[in-house]
Amino acid sequence: MGKKSFLRSESLSNISDKAINTIHLLTILVFSAGLSAGFLVSVSGFELKYQYVRTVFLAFLLALGTTIALSIWLFTCMKKNRVLKSDWLFLALIVPLYLLIAVAAISAIFTVKTTIISEGVAQTRAKVFYPLFIMLPLGLANSLACYYFYLKPLILERNRRSEEKMGGRKSFEDDKG
Repeated sequence: MGKKSFLRSESLSNISDKAINTIHLLTILVFSAGLSAGFLVSVSGFELKYQYVRTVFLAFLLALGTTIALSIWLFTCMKKNRVLKSDWLFLALIVPLYLLIAVAAISAIFTVKTTIISEGVAQTRAKVFYPLFIMLPLGLANSLACYYFYLKPLILERNRRSEEKMGGRKSFEDDKG
């Protein structure tokens, strides 16, 4: 019951299966794009005079833009369906991801060095401590928190409804035996 404390109980019974699937997919995509953006900036840095770094930096900007756009879409979907008790809960769950990206960008300034190996070929040396040992575990912990705070109760409600629609039967194989 404590897991449902973040959700509005009246909206839990009124939300459609399509909205549940949309919220689930958008949450996964927001965290995937956000962590990708953090890794890209951690690997490439900001020395934009090299073609490789410019390309990876553009991929970083694309992933960051995708994260922002999907976060807005997720927020509007959750607001429309009145899933969370407060809009501040959404910010409390999603802001740590943006903080991880910001710290990755700031640390890339100091830890990523780009050198030229030969004509036009650049080599980037990045320290992988932050992306692998800090950003990845904290990002996964943040996504697990989102799962337990609002996704799991929504998915359990959807499964309960589908079970009721089937008349209590769990699967087709139960009838074969």
